[in-house]
Amino acid sequence: MFQSLKIKLINEHIIIEGEQTLLLDTGSPASFHAAGSIRWGGDDIPVFTSVSSVSKEYIHANVGVNVDGLVGMDIIHRYSVVISLRDNMLLVDDDTSYPRSFKCVGLGPLAQGLIGIEMSVNRRAVGMIVDTGAPISYINRAVVAGMTSEREVRDFHPLIGDYKTNTYRCEVAHINDDVPYCQEFGLLPNLLEATLSMINVDGIIGVDLFKRYRIQIKDGKLFFPPQGI
Repeated sequence: MFQSLKIKLINEHIIIEGEQTLLLDTGSPASFHAAGSIRWGGDDIPVFTSVSSVSKEYIHANVGVNVDGLVGMDIIHRYSVVISLRDNMLLVDDDTSYPRSFKCVGLGPLAQGLIGIEMSVNRRAVGMIVDTGAPISYINRAVVAGMTSEREVRDFHPLIGDYKTNTYRCEVAHINDDVPYCQEFGLLPNLLEATLSMINVDGIIGVDLFKRYRIQIKDGKLFFPPQGI
């Protein structure tokens, strides 16, 4: 069933507002809700009440937003979803077909349903995990070797807690986008960078991508509706 949901960018995270307040996280394989069920596309979907060490309390403590739960890829993959931060709107079961798409890359079995795309960073082809739950994007340190960092920022991850990273301003282009632009990337802690290497990707493209484009997630791929900036 077609559904329109209001979304808002709060502290660099996409929050779905309405009957249920939810964090949208394409970097999470699994969803959860404190009540054990998420209403999505007209369906009541049973979910965990937490995922590993992540709960509604964990999100509040680290993101600073009170939520009921999190929508991950186990739910998103079941539907066609259009995410438009420009319009503060998320559309569920919008089956409009868009001809332009990102080039998807194959991921290792540890990726558990996450989406990988190919893009160019500093004129180098890289594979990236698409993660709306990442407030900043990350790139393998080899891609920014010799560059001067812009600033230091704080982030967090359930496996290692809080950490700080230096960021670098890089030239970015997408396979179907002829106009390069500049974007900031951080460096992941060694443990997380090694984990990405195990699934054959070079980094994470976070909420930055969704600030720039309206994006449709459909059939395990990402498409550009025609209203990208």
